[in-house]
Amino acid sequence: MYQKLCILLPNKLRRLTGVRITGKIRTILFRAKRFEKDLVCKDEVLKAMNEIIFLIEDAVEGGYTARSLGESIFTEGDDLENLRMNIRDAVDCHFEPEEKPKMIRLHFVSEEVIAA
Repeated sequence: MYQKLCILLPNKLRRLTGVRITGKIRTILFRAKRFEKDLVCKDEVLKAMNEIIFLIEDAVEGGYTARSLGESIFTEGDDLENLRMNIRDAVDCHFEPEEKPKMIRLHFVSEEVIAA
């Protein structure tokens, strides 16, 4: 979008209207270019993300539940080995191969209740 505006505005607009590009239009173009660069940078950061974090908790019915941070992934398993296998499978299903994180981090959360 920005490139089309840059090509159109400086030459054709001047010819069509016979006026110079005002400072306001230059400011809009500059901000559009900066915004476009920010989007590209954020996309590169997201693509460079190479880990995903799961919160592991004890399930009420027994076993474990795993919930990812930042993604909509939830799975459970009867034991830790089964849970790890289910997490890998869920991550494989959720991401495209080129976007898949390289590392899966498991964060174990436990609650302990004591009498007051």
